[in-house]
Amino acid sequence: MEDEEAVRHVVERTLSRRGYTVLMAVDGEEGLQVLQERGEEIDLVLLDLWMPKVSGTEVLQRMHPQQPPVVLFTGFAVPGDVGDRVAATLEKPVAAADLVECISRVMKENSAKR
Repeated sequence: MEDEEAVRHVVERTLSRRGYTVLMAVDGEEGLQVLQERGEEIDLVLLDLWMPKVSGTEVLQRMHPQQPPVVLFTGFAVPGDVGDRVAATLEKPVAAADLVECISRVMKENSAKR
C-alpha cells in the first residue's frame, strides 16, 4: 500500500523481478479491500504509514489478527503505537537490495512460525 505512483512502480518491478507476486494498492482504503478479497494469497503487507483516505496506522488497527505480517515503509518517523503486527520497518528511500533482503527475511521468519 503506497500512495506515490513512482514508488509503487519501483517496488513492484523490484520484487517481481525477484519472483514475488505483488498486489498493489494506491491507499489504505484500497489496500484493506485487497486484503478482504485476496487475503488468503497474501503473505506480507508492505505498508506506507502516511497515505490519504485511510492512513497506515488505521490500516494496522483494522487488519484482522490472522492477516499477514507488515513491513512499514515510510519516509517519516514511526509512531510508537503501531503494535506487534509490524515485523520490520524500512525507511524511504530504500535501496533495492535492502528492500529485497528485508522482505525475504520477514517471509522466512513468518513461514517458520506457521
